[in-house]
Amino acid sequence: MSQEVKKENIRDFHGLYMIGTLEGVDFKKGGVFNGNPYPARVILNFTVPYLNKQTINGVEIVSHAKRSQLIQIATSDDLLPIEVSKYNALINQHVTLSLVPDQGATFKLA
Repeated sequence: MSQEVKKENIRDFHGLYMIGTLEGVDFKKGGVFNGNPYPARVILNFTVPYLNKQTINGVEIVSHAKRSQLIQIATSDDLLPIEVSKYNALINQHVTLSLVPDQGATFKLA
């Protein structure tokens, strides 16, 4: 995958995205908790690199660190094996997921 983004394609790349290396895939079957049903879900574990910069005693220290992020995708018990297989095939690859948060969702930026 090319890291170059062509200027004319930037307009088509609006939204919220998770971009990183898919490190692992987990899953949970649907069920009922305290009388409330919940769906089956695929859980994706991403590793996202970032620069950690801090100034301590007047000296700037920079390190290359990684954060782990979990993304849960709701599905049905019937589709769970298909979804897990699809994402298992992408482990250790650079992946871009389009995220659609709930209306009014807030995020903490690092």
